[in-house]
Amino acid sequence: MNDHNEPLPAPSESASKKVKSTKVNPTGDWLLLELDQWDADAGEMEEAGVITFEKEGSGEMVFGCVQAGLDWRFDAVTGRIEFSFSGFEEEDEILGRGWAMIKGRQMEGRIFMHMGDESGFTAEKGQSHGRRQTGM
Repeated sequence: MNDHNEPLPAPSESASKKVKSTKVNPTGDWLLLELDQWDADAGEMEEAGVITFEKEGSGEMVFGCVQAGLDWRFDAVTGRIEFSFSGFEEEDEILGRGWAMIKGRQMEGRIFMHMGDESGFTAEKGQSHGRRQTGM
């Protein structure tokens, strides 16, 4: 209802179809091709650099000496995958946030370490070839 006690108009059918028809499925492994801030070899130091988005909004991120669990959501308004993470960089606890957008078989986004570095990244949909530890 508005100020004149008249019902508000329903959202247009075309607008609601646009949101419903957005089919973004980030689930699976995304191999890190490039990290702007960190050394290009960071993805190969201990494990292949990978961001994994699992069903139900969980996942993990592994590159260089970083290993972190993810909590992610798709934002239909912005078209971005928004995520937060917590884990370890070597022996130091880390946490932060990030976002990503899918463009075909590639993903582009940014990672923000809480009170620390930030970096853009590019990843490609694929199978992880690195050792992945569980228990995050």
